[in-house]
Amino acid sequence: MVNPYLPEADRDRIVDRIGADPVVVSEAVVSAGDGPTVEALVAATDRAPEEPAEQVPDGADLYVQFTSGTTGAPKGAVHRHGDLAAHHRAVSRDMLGISATAVSLSISTMFFAYGFGNSLVYPLFTGSSAVLRPERPDPGAVAELVDRHRVTVLHGVPSAYAHLVADTDPAAFATVRVAVSAGENLPPAVAARTPWNGGGGRS
Repeated sequence: MVNPYLPEADRDRIVDRIGADPVVVSEAVVSAGDGPTVEALVAATDRAPEEPAEQVPDGADLYVQFTSGTTGAPKGAVHRHGDLAAHHRAVSRDMLGISATAVSLSISTMFFAYGFGNSLVYPLFTGSSAVLRPERPDPGAVAELVDRHRVTVLHGVPSAYAHLVADTDPAAFATVRVAVSAGENLPPAVAARTPWNGGGGRS
């Protein structure tokens, strides 16, 4: 998983480093004609022969996620098959109590480790729902999605919560049961002003 907004040279460096083939990207990242469309990839899976599932040990490599590069060149962190289940048990099950009836929305996108867990790992292991959107969300869009889909679990970073507090109607967040903040310290003044803080939820 790679940030699609990275400069092209940085993306190419990561692709070359891991030897990825193929690379799946959106039309916003690569111009038409440079590769198969999403529709073509889906059609290809329909034509592919079925193969039996292969059992792999928990310690087998599953995916590589690159660091942000704040301390130098981005480093590839290898995650194992067993890591996703461990992540689910520690956070979505034991900490957040996410059940199959939950509806999650992550303001952080899926190419971040935080957003990947929120939007894919937790719903995958709990059978719950996740609200996904392709664009970078502004506070108004987040509030509209929370209200429309009756989101119960909201994931964000302190700066995102500060914008929600300043720019949205608290009534839109009436269904939020738990709001998760990560990435940096959440200022107490922001936490105190969140609409779910005094409404029976926990942040």
